[in-house]
Amino acid sequence: MKLPFKFPCQAVSFLFLSLVFGVATVFAADGVTNEAHQQFFHGEKVGKEILCGCSGRLERFDADGNLVWTYSHEIGNMSDTQLLENGNILYSDADSIIEVTPDCKVVFSYIPEDKRNDSAFTATRLEDGNTLIGWNTKNCLIIVNPEGEIVREIPCQFEDAPNSHHNMRMVRATKNGTFLVAHKRKGTIAEYDVNGKVLRTMSVPGKECYGVLELPDGQVLGSFLDALVLFDAEGKETWRCTIDDLAPLSISYMCGLQIRQNGNIVVGNYACNHSKTHTSCMFEITRDKKVVWYYENPNAPANFMSVLVLEEGTIR
Repeated sequence: MKLPFKFPCQAVSFLFLSLVFGVATVFAADGVTNEAHQQFFHGEKVGKEILCGCSGRLERFDADGNLVWTYSHEIGNMSDTQLLENGNILYSDADSIIEVTPDCKVVFSYIPEDKRNDSAFTATRLEDGNTLIGWNTKNCLIIVNPEGEIVREIPCQFEDAPNSHHNMRMVRATKNGTFLVAHKRKGTIAEYDVNGKVLRTMSVPGKECYGVLELPDGQVLGSFLDALVLFDAEGKETWRCTIDDLAPLSISYMCGLQIRQNGNIVVGNYACNHSKTHTSCMFEITRDKKVVWYYENPNAPANFMSVLVLEEGTIR
């Protein structure tokens, strides 16, 4: 459904009720029909809404695979997204952190002072209402209050180089109040305390790292572009799934991660549609490396970074 909106809201004309985290959110608009993308989904029916962070825009699909909402910020990659309990979406697009309402109103923004297109690739809203941001070019974490003021800065190690494009990608707070950081070029996941002390590290020699999630038992799942790797609480590798393990599914670079309520893993694929290359945009796999479903659309955005199947009890 395309709305008669110009920048920043470029889609969706519909009225539907979304129950996420137990919160009812109504998305409303007038007059245009839905875009049916069911033919691009293969395998089992997802049966849930999906929120995607793509090149230059957010996309939301309903449970039947229809594209029902898009938001364009006319910038690079929407590299990290979070659906908040109030129904708004928090996203990072490399140079800014934005919270946008379903009707495309910006209600929170933070732009790092260096204002580069690779300043910040990741952000999440914390339980206290503050926002955790990974400041890539400074290789540090910052916590920002709702007024946009920095209330804490946490220095990080494993720097690629000063002002590098490749210092860090996904950052997540743990249940213990520490922070997991995916240090991209160094191929290392590091856990930091609130003062920046390294508590543990996990790495795959020779690989770059993008995504990181903590499981309830302390295990950590990381995406290393051509492999997903699970580490135990002590940092020892216990499971690995490579691109080759998922053949014949076509994959470029495995980036954003989600662990569904059933334990399956949802992955966003970077460079899925580049030039004449067309691979799967996003997919779900089981722990025994079986592909459950995938979405492959040559006319979709070039990159799918963050992919969230919207259900309670997931890790994102």
